[in-house]
Amino acid sequence: MLFYKMKKKLFKLLLLIVLLWRGIDGEVHAQNLVKNPSFENYIQCPVGFGLFNGYVKDWFGFTGTNTSSYFHSCAPLPNSVPQNIFGNQNAFSGNAYACINVFSWSFDPNHRSYVEGNFQSVLKKDSIYCITYYVSLCDFSLGAIKNIDAHLSDTLLDWNNGIYYLILNISPQIKSNQLLNDSIGWIKVNGLYKAHGGEQYITIGNFLPDAQTTVISFQPGNPIRIDYYIDDVSVTPTGLLAPNLGNDTLICKNTLPYLLTAPVGYDSYQWSNGSTGNSIAASDSGTYWVKCILAGCGEISDAMHIGFKNTPQLKLGNDTVLCVGNSLNIVAQGGFNSYLWNTTTTSQSVTVNTSGLYIVQATDACGIQTDSIHVSLDSLPNITIDIGIDSTICNNGVNVPLILSANTVLPNYFWSTGDSASQITVTKKGLYWLQSYYQCGIIYDSILIDECPPDTFFSLYIPNSFTPNSDGMNDSWQPYYYNITIESVSIFNRWGEKVFEGKENSSWNGTYNNKLCPQGVYAYTLKYKGTNGNILQKTGVIALIR
Repeated sequence: MLFYKMKKKLFKLLLLIVLLWRGIDGEVHAQNLVKNPSFENYIQCPVGFGLFNGYVKDWFGFTGTNTSSYFHSCAPLPNSVPQNIFGNQNAFSGNAYACINVFSWSFDPNHRSYVEGNFQSVLKKDSIYCITYYVSLCDFSLGAIKNIDAHLSDTLLDWNNGIYYLILNISPQIKSNQLLNDSIGWIKVNGLYKAHGGEQYITIGNFLPDAQTTVISFQPGNPIRIDYYIDDVSVTPTGLLAPNLGNDTLICKNTLPYLLTAPVGYDSYQWSNGSTGNSIAASDSGTYWVKCILAGCGEISDAMHIGFKNTPQLKLGNDTVLCVGNSLNIVAQGGFNSYLWNTTTTSQSVTVNTSGLYIVQATDACGIQTDSIHVSLDSLPNITIDIGIDSTICNNGVNVPLILSANTVLPNYFWSTGDSASQITVTKKGLYWLQSYYQCGIIYDSILIDECPPDTFFSLYIPNSFTPNSDGMNDSWQPYYYNITIESVSIFNRWGEKVFEGKENSSWNGTYNNKLCPQGVYAYTLKYKGTNGNILQKTGVIALIR
């Protein structure tokens, strides 16, 4: 019971600390490290125009006079608050504020003034600080700018471009993100800052030359002078860690997703992929960034690039057949750190001459990959191809097509003609061959085909119809031939009666005994002598059409 009460009190104490630290409204309310943050404390009340150095405690207006100005309600005009030489403005808090010139007359380019304050303690390395200050446009300004920024440094800054002029080569860490054109109220400028350690000063002003300053003129064409009041400068530790996604990295695809995490404690998060939690799981290569946002203070970001390691895919290939008496070199992909085969070989490849299952393990930074290949032994089959003996397509003086085929069924066919069927038809002389491919070699056969010599070659064409109608076209019937001799031609009607008889170069005009033969089908018998002297006979029918 006692332990429970102590635990309850401790919880209440922690809750109170959190509320005091962050505040009910979510903004940071830790200790402000800036001494005299609202310019309340003075060495003496300002009594003359343009005085700053020697009047404000813990602040500096740089060396020289007529630079930064100091206004306090303790002073009469023109140095009072709210009414002073630059206008009428109540302090953001308390009774005082500073005033700086950020953009000057056109005949005095790059004229500037700055205010510089110091801290109660130096900033700690890698700690995150909330930087805020408030600005208000002076009533008598003839324009407004965007660039009233803050620079944190280890040492005091001073003029480095001549007194009253732009400080060169300074990159402020806190930058305004809006046009500061409010002369009635106050505009808050803020940002988060990661300390490099040892910073103990803050300088506020315009660090850009006129040509690079974002400016608007209220009276275009007229010389411009722009001044701003500055109040309530704050540098407070947040107690938060800076986002650190890590260095750019190469990862293995098999390790995805890759977890990226931002530190807890911020009010919101914005990732490059649209996520809003404090962590994401990256599932692809690319550049990832996160913005950690603290209400009332700003945002701080970090980025990293994720790439994939170029790890090869281990693949030995398909199972294969090894011919008896041969050897096979099995090679794994390169790019791995080590290899181990089931033959105990540790090189990238292994040479085998026996059948079996061969397995390799390949290792690299992304892990182990395994692959295998089965090797079978084989030899040429004990068969031969026979497509016939040398031959000719010449038959009685005529070239007759010849069919070539193998004497056995084969797994594949490859003819010299390019055909892949089991048989081919040849119509001219030449050397013809057939191959069949096996895993362990080729079986083959060839044949030489001849044809009729040109001087013995003959042809015979017999028309199968004619129209003896005296139109000058196809009016008679006769055979057409080459290199043969017609011995006799006989034509018979349907009753077997011979209606025509002739020899060499004879033709029939469709008459018998000087009378027209009727339309119909007639038979013929033709005897001829070939180049070899043999008597051949051909029969058929003729259609007489009228």
